[in-house]
Amino acid sequence: MGELHECNEIYIPILHSSHFILPQILIDKRVVEVWDSLALPDRPIFQKNLIVDILRALDMGFKEQLKSKPADYNFVSFKVVRGKNVPRQPNNFDCGVFVILFMIKHCQFHSSTFQFNSNKERCRIAWWIAKSDYNKIKTELLEKVQSFI
Repeated sequence: MGELHECNEIYIPILHSSHFILPQILIDKRVVEVWDSLALPDRPIFQKNLIVDILRALDMGFKEQLKSKPADYNFVSFKVVRGKNVPRQPNNFDCGVFVILFMIKHCQFHSSTFQFNSNKERCRIAWWIAKSDYNKIKTELLEKVQSFI
């Protein structure tokens, strides 16, 4: 595990009942914002128990590092709230795309001008993956694209 003192936020994508959500753990605020692209703002957070279980696991995983924090500091005590201004997906199948975009472009979702285009965002994600230095077939893939164009 990484160094807790180097983190401001922790993102934990969760697949639950064939739907992706993204709890964003805000370390200094002691808050977990749940980003759910299908949730209605006035409804309870249905996955809250699952998120609390994950917070308990973080307490165990960061046990040694938490010793340098105040005695009452533990993840399980963080307040779990629904993220504000979370855009709603226009269908029942783009939740995974939304979670990826939440992690990559989080700040852009706070804009009231955000417009979701499913095909455009899927292509953008595919391009990010294809051009990544971690992609072992990057060169071969880019050569194939060039020969196709």
